[in-house]
Amino acid sequence: MAIPRARGRRFRVSPGIEVRRGSVELLQEIVSCLDRNGRRYQFTPRWTIEDLLSAERTPGLEPRDFLVAIAGGRVAGCAATWDQRAFKQVVVRGYSRRLARWRRVLNLAGPWAGVPALPAVGRPLEFVYLSHVAVDDDRPDVAASLISEARHRLPADANYIITSFADGSPMLAAAGRHRTYRSELYLACWADGQHLVESIDARLPHPEVAIL
Repeated sequence: MAIPRARGRRFRVSPGIEVRRGSVELLQEIVSCLDRNGRRYQFTPRWTIEDLLSAERTPGLEPRDFLVAIAGGRVAGCAATWDQRAFKQVVVRGYSRRLARWRRVLNLAGPWAGVPALPAVGRPLEFVYLSHVAVDDDRPDVAASLISEARHRLPADANYIITSFADGSPMLAAAGRHRTYRSELYLACWADGQHLVESIDARLPHPEVAIL
């Protein structure tokens, strides 16, 4: 989903929840939150402190890019605004005739309609990823607090954030106004990997969209 930059006042965080900026000191709690929640899903990568500090594994991602939700004196959720535009871009190569005709009008209405801006041909889409999303018990109020804060902390030249949740996820309701792009996950294997495909259970998938 594409979630546009926030306009107006900040979302009122639910009582008992505090959203803080990440730091090196909070990395262990962030990793613990990612680990315990990642185990509840399928296709979720396992992260270590070394991964989050690695210029190869997570280039451009800094501890301060994380947002941490504190509830009951502990980290109850986290997410990061990962700006990958320095090394990975999506560039527009063309529009259909109809879309090209209405592009300027759509861009004027976009901020109010929740539609991402459509750049000129040859220009990149200006977005950052909302990555490393993990929320204890899939609490929508915690997820909404993190997403709202991320929308307000976008770089000045970014128009929206990209993230993903599976159909049926309670956290879908926390995204607010957004544009949805539906994708399907396919399982493929050689003959000797069939047992791995058959091991897939009913847990929801939660792949990290920022590293796909």
